[in-house]
Amino acid sequence: MAGLGYFSHTSPTPDRRSMVDRFKLVGVTGYERAAENIAMGSFTPAEAAQKLVEMWMNSEGHKKNILDPELRLIGVGSATNDRGQIYATQDFSRVATPTEAAPAPELRGDGSVDL
Repeated sequence: MAGLGYFSHTSPTPDRRSMVDRFKLVGVTGYERAAENIAMGSFTPAEAAQKLVEMWMNSEGHKKNILDPELRLIGVGSATNDRGQIYATQDFSRVATPTEAAPAPELRGDGSVDL
């Protein structure tokens, strides 16, 4: 966002349009649910974390994402644009419930298996 000059959950870059697209690009798989918080502001790096969290916690939807007990994994990133504005993103996800694993295939005497 900071480098491309936009502020939105939807990127203008075709292969990165949605949070799901961005998850795929970095190899995030196996999640069942996800949410994203974004924020941008003009403040010093020293006050950025506090200001960003205050902004999110004062927004009903963003606060809901932060406090959701089912969204247990988080990725956080930040960047500064050429005007010194700080952009931050929180991506939350819930790991999919594992399914029962299939039994391991039996090895034949020659080391081969039927899959």
